[in-house]
Amino acid sequence: MKIAIKFGYLGWDYSGFQVGNGENSIEDTISECLGRIGTSADIHSAARTDRGVSALSNVFTVETDLPAPRIIGSLNSMVDSMVFHSWSNVPATFNPRHCENKTYRYILRRDDMPNRELVLPQLRLFLGTHDFSAYSRRDGRNPVRTIESIDLREEGGTFLIDFTARSFLWNQIRTIIAFVAESNAAGEIRDPFSSTDRFPKIAAAAPLILMDVRYPDITFSPLVGRSKLAAFSRKLNEIQFRGWVSQQLATGITGISSNMRK
Repeated sequence: MKIAIKFGYLGWDYSGFQVGNGENSIEDTISECLGRIGTSADIHSAARTDRGVSALSNVFTVETDLPAPRIIGSLNSMVDSMVFHSWSNVPATFNPRHCENKTYRYILRRDDMPNRELVLPQLRLFLGTHDFSAYSRRDGRNPVRTIESIDLREEGGTFLIDFTARSFLWNQIRTIIAFVAESNAAGEIRDPFSSTDRFPKIAAAAPLILMDVRYPDITFSPLVGRSKLAAFSRKLNEIQFRGWVSQQLATGITGISSNMRK
């Protein structure tokens, strides 16, 4: 039988996503674990996220004779920086890349967009069908894509920007964010498609999260133990605490630098 599994991961803990991308890519890690439990190690993924990008719900498929609870339980016990949380039986012809749409979220500090009122109007210029040659790393694929929705909200001093489309190009969202940040810093709203020359900047990978991948006729059932959820939550809390420590250190260094200039 063929099953599809939804899983999340901390992108910065891996050398990349696809097989062969560094010493501990996400796909290599999953395939190695599947081989260790005696099932097929041949997997196919919905989205090959950029190095450093995290996910709440990416999807991969595997053909196996083992029950889904056995596979998900084993993977969750073997892999520290991933959480495998939902599954579905799928037809043999199912291809996880042929989805209805995907949603990515980019997180920005409020201070990174000083002209708040310009952010959403600038983002809305990317809605619809466009040639995104200027906002992607070219790899031979058709650069025309359709962004179905872009949603913006503020939460805890940050902007949360959600992009939904059937498919995205390599580095597309991060390059769009870099363009929006530059135009916002200049206090302008610019035509993003006035040139097909590639925009020369790209935003950081770490604030980008693949939130979900959706299929029209597939329903995923939750299946994850409380102990795994607790362990993953502890890991996230530790990362958050390190962020606070880093912020305090940065503030202190800024203060020292200011005193030196006096």
